[in-house]
Amino acid sequence: MGADGAANASGGEVRAAKAGETSDFMPAGSAFRLRAATLDDIPELLQVEREAFPTQWPPTRFERELRKPHALCLVAVRPWEPGERAGDGAGLDDGSSPPDADRLLARLGRAARSVSLGAISQAVRSEPPEHVAGFAALWFVADEMHIVTIGTRAAARGHGVGDLLLIGVAEAAVQRGSTHVTLEVRKSNDTARSLYRKHGFREAGIRKRYYSDDREDAVIMTTPPIQSDDFARALDALIRDHAERWGASTSDPG
Repeated sequence: MGADGAANASGGEVRAAKAGETSDFMPAGSAFRLRAATLDDIPELLQVEREAFPTQWPPTRFERELRKPHALCLVAVRPWEPGERAGDGAGLDDGSSPPDADRLLARLGRAARSVSLGAISQAVRSEPPEHVAGFAALWFVADEMHIVTIGTRAAARGHGVGDLLLIGVAEAAVQRGSTHVTLEVRKSNDTARSLYRKHGFREAGIRKRYYSDDREDAVIMTTPPIQSDDFARALDALIRDHAERWGASTSDPG
């Protein structure tokens, strides 16, 4: 899958967290902060994926991804708002059924929690600790970081979440010693391509018929060397600009 669902993010100093840790980065007054995803976030990750990539099937096996030693999943999160958790109904299934079965599986999940039905109850995880507005799934391969997927909830778009995630991606890549960050994006996705160019990515090639749903071409994009002084200055400018624009950002609970 390419990094094709990005849509906007939050700024200050960004430090990408290791698994289970919380990022230092949370601008004063900001609704969102960055941290590494945990297994408890899986229902929220599935919901974000459904909103960002409605035609994708099968869904990502996030439990497997989160356990990979060469992978990192960053999430942009905020506290739950009153009444939001009960009304969301997100991700109560284990990701093994098509989107049109979500409502039925949510009901089965609630029943499982109350009566502890074996196989069904195993698919129902503990409730996510925070609302996840977006995520970036990353792989570290040799000396490069690859953005496997980046996506946000529909209600979070226009609140700076995509920018926040890309800032965190850059910080994580620098801290891990990566030399470049790469991704693929749909050729027709002008909005995402513009966002990536803003963060220093440049088009480096085409993967023909890359996407399985419609055989659309993917554009390969990559950063310049990220351990350079030039990249550090550009990243610092993005962080300052983002902090000025989104430091008091709020999120529509949707």
